[in-house]
Amino acid sequence: MFSELTPTRSVGEFVTSGKSMLDKAVNRFGSQPFRVWTEIGLITVLRPHHGDEIRNDRRFNFLEQLAEMFPTSLPGFEPYKEAVSDAQLVQNLVKLKITRSLAKMTPSLKDECTSASIETLGFPQDWKCVVLKDAIVKIVTRMSSRIFVGEGLCRTEQWPELVISYGFESAMAAEQLKLWPKLLRPVLVKILPSCTNLRARVREADMLITEELRGRMLNGTDVGHDDSIAGFKDLAQGKPYNAGAAQLMLAIVAILTTADLVTQALLDIICNSDLIEPLREEILRVLAARGWSKAALTEMKLLDSVLKEIQRLKPNQITSMHRNVNTDVVLSDEFHLAAGTSITVSAERMRDPLIYDNPDEFDGYRFERLRQTSNESRHQLVGTSLDHLGFGFRRHACPGRFFAADEAKIALSHLLLEYEWKLSEGPLPVTRKFGFTHEADPDFKVMIKKRA
Repeated sequence: MFSELTPTRSVGEFVTSGKSMLDKAVNRFGSQPFRVWTEIGLITVLRPHHGDEIRNDRRFNFLEQLAEMFPTSLPGFEPYKEAVSDAQLVQNLVKLKITRSLAKMTPSLKDECTSASIETLGFPQDWKCVVLKDAIVKIVTRMSSRIFVGEGLCRTEQWPELVISYGFESAMAAEQLKLWPKLLRPVLVKILPSCTNLRARVREADMLITEELRGRMLNGTDVGHDDSIAGFKDLAQGKPYNAGAAQLMLAIVAILTTADLVTQALLDIICNSDLIEPLREEILRVLAARGWSKAALTEMKLLDSVLKEIQRLKPNQITSMHRNVNTDVVLSDEFHLAAGTSITVSAERMRDPLIYDNPDEFDGYRFERLRQTSNESRHQLVGTSLDHLGFGFRRHACPGRFFAADEAKIALSHLLLEYEWKLSEGPLPVTRKFGFTHEADPDFKVMIKKRA
């Protein structure tokens, strides 16, 4: 065992200092796996070479771990139940519908980004102070919702507020329930305010999606839609599913992590202001040749490099490939993993000086240079490798990374072209750390004004 502390004390230490605990364990255990108590229980941390070994192994299951993290059988958590169902509608929608249609989505994403930015940021002629993450979450939620539920519903006040609130509230409610024995949770879910709020959110989502579907049928427009409402219906093939819950789950996996990446990107770009003009020049040059298109986003290589570097230094999760082992496994170095073991893979190579020069320093051009001298695809934002686990690896890679990358590039391109940015007075932004999760400073304020 890595820690000889009691579980309660170990969990508390991991919640506040998880990254430093993992760094110490990496140095202590050489190339061997180790175990640590975390906010989601006892986790076996595999090393990067193990990640290569299990990269396509179906005995390592993400959905089983998700079912442990969230009480999928309890009311209010129906979105997570949809995610772990055998039908896998959410996963299939991302892979079979969204990823295959990215080229068609670019104009809609840009249109919604423009509309949401105007409503959220306005056209300030003088410097204006804004809480950056709040603004970015609203903009990214609108952009994603345009693709997921269509233009009409995404521009209501009700839907964006609903999906943002459910994402935060469901995580909080799940953490509260974990403090109690499993036998008591079915009772507590009926009386804890955080859980009663969740049930109301799920009912509201179901009502809104049901009304949208009914309206399309009554108007004779239920055929021909490209959004995810139509996509889920098509994939279900007449079998029952919870349409509102499926949309909430899709929003959770798509919106919050992308908004965090865009927020952190803007913070780091503002802090490294010498990048702003080169980025603008690249964006303008590419748009002049390609317009707002998928091809244009692909050609924004400096922007791609900046995003990948930001994700290297502050990934949303400090380890990768969180999985449960569904049968006994013996690794090649004879390390035994019992069925039911929760594992994750160390992301230590992302700051390894043998792999990256000056690994603790931000270098926005790092991956642009690497693309010129070595494997092109590996060093793209959506590329995966054991040296950069920001989006996972191989079969365990995030299926939504292609959509997230396009969305982030559109948002950043628009915001850099339309607004001037600078830091507000006071302390620099501070990453919020909670166990495995590292988030961009949620309270940090920046100064913006409309570009001339």
